[in-house]
Amino acid sequence: MGRGYYTKLISFLLLLSVALNAYLLWPKPTKTQAQTVTSTKTKPILKRSVESTSPEYQQAINQFQKRQFTAAVASYQQLNNSHPLEAEQLYFSWLDTLDSWLLNNELTISEAFLYAFLSSFPYDIKMLQLEVERLVKNQQPHQAIVALFTLQPMANEAEQAAISMRLTQLTQTQIKTLSKREAWQEIVNQTAVWLDYSSENPYHLMAQANAFYQLGDLVSAQSNLDRLDEEHPLKSQASELQALINNAYSEVDLVPLTKHGAHYLLDITVNDALNTQLMIDTGASLTVLPQTVIDALYPTPEYLGTMMVNTANGKATAQRYRIESIKIGQQVLTNFDILAISQHSGHGLLGMNFLQYFKFNINQQTNQLELDKQ
Repeated sequence: MGRGYYTKLISFLLLLSVALNAYLLWPKPTKTQAQTVTSTKTKPILKRSVESTSPEYQQAINQFQKRQFTAAVASYQQLNNSHPLEAEQLYFSWLDTLDSWLLNNELTISEAFLYAFLSSFPYDIKMLQLEVERLVKNQQPHQAIVALFTLQPMANEAEQAAISMRLTQLTQTQIKTLSKREAWQEIVNQTAVWLDYSSENPYHLMAQANAFYQLGDLVSAQSNLDRLDEEHPLKSQASELQALINNAYSEVDLVPLTKHGAHYLLDITVNDALNTQLMIDTGASLTVLPQTVIDALYPTPEYLGTMMVNTANGKATAQRYRIESIKIGQQVLTNFDILAISQHSGHGLLGMNFLQYFKFNINQQTNQLELDKQ
């Protein structure tokens, strides 16, 4: 073998060595995380069972069903700490039950539960709102209104809007109810409380101003009108009341009249208690009340005897009485003599023994009796 053969052999071996070293030294590819992590199934998400089975939950349910409300609320407190989701479920079930009780006028049991719950959670908005509705159902509208005013600052924005709407409903209904009863002093007292919470409410100011006027307190009535904002929504009512106040200050009383054929009827109040209507009769020397009105008065008016009077049907015997007071518009006469004629039917008569104390005018354009005290 010649030198060329050995040269080729050595070259081949060198190449083989280089290739082997390259293979051994070349960096191996690392396994990815997906290749190294063993595949596992996704763990299922556990959902809360609709049927709560914690001992506290079952205990609260049993106590509530047995009407052991104080104990039930205590169990609810424990549940709220240990199982808040179950406590929430229990809470809303109680709200539903209370709604049902109130709907069915089960007020005693509603009051018992609400007292127990609010003793432990005095600032719970939803329960406080149900307490308001219980007061309304229990014929305690003023207390319900005050409760809503107290609740309002604790509520969020959405709750405050609902509370404001309910307040408007309750206060306006209460004002209408008391006005119909002519319970003016009650309106003054109740609106005074409401205005402590909402000092510039135009509806409350207006209602109180009108009540002051009806009670003859013109200064307070005017003061309330002066407190109304320039942009208030009751301009028409305020203007009417302002005119009445101005007339009262000028000592001219404008009494509304109702047309009755060729005559006029007006409202009167007897003994500051009983309301009726009389027909104006300037030809009658004494005022005549129906016997039914006399019989309804308490205490019984002072009896002064009998007298003969002329009526449209001829002479008749009349019973003469002295009543404590008669009020027409803002004008009041006390120790006032009236007649009762048993044969007389229809409306009583307003006679000159009242009208003689006034410079009066029947304004047929406005249907008003103008009374100017002489």
